[in-house]
Amino acid sequence: MADAAKPGLKVVVFEDNPVVQAYIAGELKDSRHELAATGRDIAEALELVRQIGDKAIEADVILLDGWLEGSKAGGSHAVQIFNAMREYDVRVKLVSISMDPLIDLVPVDVDLTKMGIIDGQLIPTLEEL
Repeated sequence: MADAAKPGLKVVVFEDNPVVQAYIAGELKDSRHELAATGRDIAEALELVRQIGDKAIEADVILLDGWLEGSKAGGSHAVQIFNAMREYDVRVKLVSISMDPLIDLVPVDVDLTKMGIIDGQLIPTLEEL
């Protein structure tokens, strides 16, 4: 059970599907966690990683869809984003929200997948981080 006094997490979402983005935003709004930023394509995601590294955006968690808008390379966006996180020394929890697991591509903290979100596991997962 989560401690009510514990501050909520600042969550950044990299997801290209507007319906999934809206669903996640709604889930966060109804929780103690805060949506800090969203990116729908690789350019936006890389810019947000840079801003997190520069401390222009506060983040505790990145929810990562590894196949962002325009992806044809099957998960390479997850690798690009992870490499940018290392380059900018971004130290946040990384949670996969891809349709397929990303654990074989990048070292995620939790491989939630889209099914986990649909099954109502987003907020319980954030509570455990």
